Amino acid sequence: MTYLTRQPFPAVVVGFAVLALSALPCRAQQCVTNFDCNDGVACTIDVCDPVNPLADPITGCVITPDAAACDNGLFCDGVETCDALLDCQAGTGPCTNPLLPVCDEVLDVCV
Repeated sequence: MTYLTRQPFPAVVVGFAVLALSALPCRAQQCVTNFDCNDGVACTIDVCDPVNPLADPITGCVITPDAAACDNGLFCDGVETCDALLDCQAGTGPCTNPLLPVCDEVLDVCV
């Protein structure tokens, strides 16, 4: 039977402390497919493209917010946006003028 043994990292004495010299910190693996880049945010387009200058240098992923994925088609609740971390965000109603405070969803106007 073969056993693998873990070799201790070299150590350096600094004053009264002994510091272990570890290997490089763990890094995420670069993506291979778009699925590897899925960030769990419904309104982002997640693409594996390690050669893209906009890609994350560690993962190789390009994450792009897509506000169209948040659009519910209603005029009176404003234009929804996509936050790359917080997902879809509600819009602000368009009828902020005190002279035209009521929103007409059928005609898409403030009255």
